[in-house]
Amino acid sequence: MTIQTIKLSKLALSPLNVRTVEPSKIEAMASDIEAHGLLQNLIGHEKGGKVLICAGGRRYRALKLLQKNKTITGSYEVPVDIRDEAEAIELSLPDQTL
Repeated sequence: MTIQTIKLSKLALSPLNVRTVEPSKIEAMASDIEAHGLLQNLIGHEKGGKVLICAGGRRYRALKLLQKNKTITGSYEVPVDIRDEAEAIELSLPDQTL
């Protein structure tokens, strides 16, 4: 596990992320991030010059909404736990034991 700060412009949502999110939840998360900052890192893996986010998709989408609204810029530093692709995908899966 390696947590690095990576510019928002270098991140992308992984197409392998299996979770879905309601738009209203993204707006609420964006408001929370704007008020308190990003409190938890994202999880991703490197591929094609980008870091693809496999876990923390709602936080990523909220950051992109803040960028779209010009609250933050693409140079905003995001803490990302970098994993290998297989592990990142495994961590993105919902817990089926609950």
